[in-house]
Amino acid sequence: MYYITKSGIRDIPGGHVNFGETILEALKRELKEELGYKLTKAPKFLDTWSYIRKDKNAHRIYFVFTLKLPTKNNFKSLEFGDDLEFIWLHKNQIKEQKFLPEMEALFLKVFKQRK
Repeated sequence: MYYITKSGIRDIPGGHVNFGETILEALKRELKEELGYKLTKAPKFLDTWSYIRKDKNAHRIYFVFTLKLPTKNNFKSLEFGDDLEFIWLHKNQIKEQKFLPEMEALFLKVFKQRK
């Protein structure tokens, strides 16, 4: 799942780790804040990747987790309302989305580890 804003920005749900917070605590808080989703068990850790913006004014480190949901949820951002649209992709649709190469590789890795 990823989201797209009305201005066309594409990303995956995420957020910041607050001072003193563990990564799992931050994940639980961000899922609740952004999606209204209550995480009840620790998800499977998949990978990390680091992204530095071309102008070098931003550096993000992504900790990527996977979680099998019992059904396909229709998430709605509690933070941004209708300004975000959440999109579910089949593995065959990933390449046509033209994600950053590192993000595309992570999405494809999710499908490989599910086998």
